[in-house]
Amino acid sequence: MEKRFVYKIILVVFVILELFVISILISSLVDQHKVKNIYPKITEKVNFIGNHYYFVKSNSTILVYEYQKNYNSSYLNTNSYGFRDDEFEVNENKKKVVVLGDSIAVGLGLEVAFPDLLEKCLNKNNDSIEVMNLAVEGYNTLQELELLKIFGLTFNPDFIVVQYSLNDLETYHLEVFLSQEEAKQRFNDIFLLVKNNATCSKYLDFEYDYYTDFVIKKYYNPCFLNILDYSFKSFSDISYNNSIPLILVIFPYNLSFYEERNLILLHEIIIDLAYKHSLRYIDLYPYFLNSSLELFEDHVHPNEEGHKIATEVICDYVDSLI
Repeated sequence: MEKRFVYKIILVVFVILELFVISILISSLVDQHKVKNIYPKITEKVNFIGNHYYFVKSNSTILVYEYQKNYNSSYLNTNSYGFRDDEFEVNENKKKVVVLGDSIAVGLGLEVAFPDLLEKCLNKNNDSIEVMNLAVEGYNTLQELELLKIFGLTFNPDFIVVQYSLNDLETYHLEVFLSQEEAKQRFNDIFLLVKNNATCSKYLDFEYDYYTDFVIKKYYNPCFLNILDYSFKSFSDISYNNSIPLILVIFPYNLSFYEERNLILLHEIIIDLAYKHSLRYIDLYPYFLNSSLELFEDHVHPNEEGHKIATEVICDYVDSLI
C-alpha cells in the first residue's frame, strides 16, 4: 500500500510538471503570435530589407545606411547619387531646392511624390529651378541633418525643405547593419554629441500600439527630445550661417488617429521647438483636415491626393522666398 501511494504521488508530481512545461510553451507561442499581430509591418519590413539589397552600409555612423547607387527594381529606382530621383542636372544656371526626408518624401509605392510635383509647380512659368530629392526611407531628423552637412550643402542649394513626420524620433534598420554593441555605442555617441545627460535605460521599449503609444512616449522622453532639439538648432544655424532659406514641413498621421488620441499635442511640441530655434515651418494638419478626400495610404504615408495638397502649400511658400 505504501509503495502504491508513493508511486501515485510521484506520478502526480510528474503530471503537474508536465502541465507546467506545456503551459509555458503555449504562453510563449501566444506571446510570439501577439508580437506578430501587433507589429506586422515592422517584422515584414526587417525581413524585406534583409532579403533585398537596395540599402548599403554607410561610412557615417550617424547615417548607418544609404540607398545603393543606380539601383533598379519594381520597388525602387535610384540615380547615380543613390536617391530616388532623376539624374541631378547640377546646372549652375538653375536654382536648386534640396529636399530632405524619409519614406514620405521618397514616395514609395507612388508614381510621384511631393518633391516631383514641387519641381513642376515651381517651373510652371519657366524651367529655372531643380528640386533635388535627397530623402531616404526610414531616416530621422538627425540623419537628415547629417546628410545635409556631408552631401546636400555641396550642391550650394538656394532653398532647403525638411519633411517631418511624427515618427521621426525613431531610428530604423539598425539591426540590419549594426550589432547590438555597435547600436548601443552609436546611441552613446549621439547623446554625447547633443550633450544629453539623461540616462536612457531602454531604447526600444515596445508598447501595445507601436505607432502611437510608443511614439508619443518618446516625445516626452528627454533622451530623444534632446536629439530633436539639437537637430532643429543645427538646421537653424545652417540656414542662418549660409543664408539659405529653410522650411520644416510637418506631415500629420492618418487623420483617423486624431479622433482616438490627442496627437495634436505632438504637433505643438514640434512647433514649440521650431519656434524656439527660429525655424520656419508649415504644419499640414489643418490643410489635410479641411479636405473631404481620402489622403492616406496607411497610418503615416499620404496617397497621391495627400501629396498634391502638400505640394500646393509648399510651392506657394518656396515660390515666395526663392
